[in-house]
Amino acid sequence: MASIRDDARELGAVSWPLLARETAADGCLGHLLQLIEQEGGIDVNDPALASLSSVCESVYAQDGVLLYRDRVVVPPSLRERVLRHLHAAHQGTSAMGQHARAIVYWPGMSGDIQATRDGCADCNRNAPSQAATPPWPSSPPSTPFEAVFADFFDYGGRHYLVVGDRLSGWVEVLSFTAGTALAGSAGLVQHLRSFFATFGVPEELSSDSGPEFMASHTEDFLRLWHVKHRVSSVSCPQSNGRAEVAVKTAKRLLMSNTGPSGSLDQDRRCPSRFGRAA
Repeated sequence: MASIRDDARELGAVSWPLLARETAADGCLGHLLQLIEQEGGIDVNDPALASLSSVCESVYAQDGVLLYRDRVVVPPSLRERVLRHLHAAHQGTSAMGQHARAIVYWPGMSGDIQATRDGCADCNRNAPSQAATPPWPSSPPSTPFEAVFADFFDYGGRHYLVVGDRLSGWVEVLSFTAGTALAGSAGLVQHLRSFFATFGVPEELSSDSGPEFMASHTEDFLRLWHVKHRVSSVSCPQSNGRAEVAVKTAKRLLMSNTGPSGSLDQDRRCPSRFGRAA
């Protein structure tokens, strides 16, 4: 029970006592709570339980709060607040949905998540302008960090390197000051060495043909570490598809979560299965 309460704390300003109070005040949820606490029989055809008829037999109560498969059943009066919290880092519907399904439930939740994302001016402004070109086919990796990708992008006067795993989608983003030595091949090799030391030496690195990746310093490093360098064409950078997606995601999160001074103003960018920031 303690773990469920811990997960509920990820709902931000929605406390357990507030959940209990609003549950009791809601006609449908309050009626179901009363039936459960009084150990009365639950009739799935009860008109008062219409919105929960498909799940009410799997709902139980704890200290005045209803739970469905260890997920908090959120009263209607608190759903907008929970949606704002879920979208605080301006992530897309998939990430919001994954976070929500770990800790909360209400009928029609997926549609409400989609509507919240569709109504976000920041997300709509920063969304990709066109669909990505399908990437060129390549054999899928069989183990994590067997094949990795990398790419650079610039935002807000900073130079960013994105490195990630093709299989799991794990991504790291490193920031450099544009125009410095570390913003070139020296910084790339330094971070790749650290990345390989942490996750293991991959068999393959995918990148575009940018100057940092084609520099002799980088090529010598990859050759020394026996890493195959897979280079996408200049005319079709989308062939390095994983990197393209990672760059777009990183740039969108930076644009939506940095203040006027360039500092991050949102520390919840990477929720884990139970919503805790990573």
